[in-house]
Amino acid sequence: MRDRGFLKTYRHKHIGNKGFSLVELIVIIAIVAVSASATTISMSSLYSFHVKQCAYDIDALLSKCKVGVMSKEGNVYLRLYNGTDGIYGEYFEAGIAVANEKIANDTVSISYISSNGDTINTIGTGGLYISFDRTTGSLLTLGEAATLGGATVGDEGYYSTAIIVESGEKNVTVRIVPTTGKHFIES
Repeated sequence: MRDRGFLKTYRHKHIGNKGFSLVELIVIIAIVAVSASATTISMSSLYSFHVKQCAYDIDALLSKCKVGVMSKEGNVYLRLYNGTDGIYGEYFEAGIAVANEKIANDTVSISYISSNGDTINTIGTGGLYISFDRTTGSLLTLGEAATLGGATVGDEGYYSTAIIVESGEKNVTVRIVPTTGKHFIES
């Protein structure tokens, strides 16, 4: 008997309940919207972090290269290139690779602006060669730097005046002043 009473009561309480109320649906939609916006913000922050970190790594490699040129014997240069899983910075002293480090994952891309105003969309697997003059510290042309690495480039008489690091809508520029070799980061 007790079991029948329980079923009768249970059926009686839930006869008019046919679904969710409008208030419950609005609350669920609001929760989903807040979760989606939080995910978007966190992904944007992650891309922003990768872009800034890559720009700082390039700036540090440029400093290392300039100091190396001014203080070491032989050809000292830097090569930035696209690897299979991201962007790499390779540092050479006397023509030998001393350091080869991954500076960004494959969500980040790098392009550069040459002194003739052309923007080269990606650095590619061949890479971007950068070096400095031993006596003045000024930037070598793209062709002169590539020659140190045994490579040739199409815009050999020009300088790389900016390296643009980007991912999604976020980009950071590493500016290089050809006459002095000074470099700095612009957000």
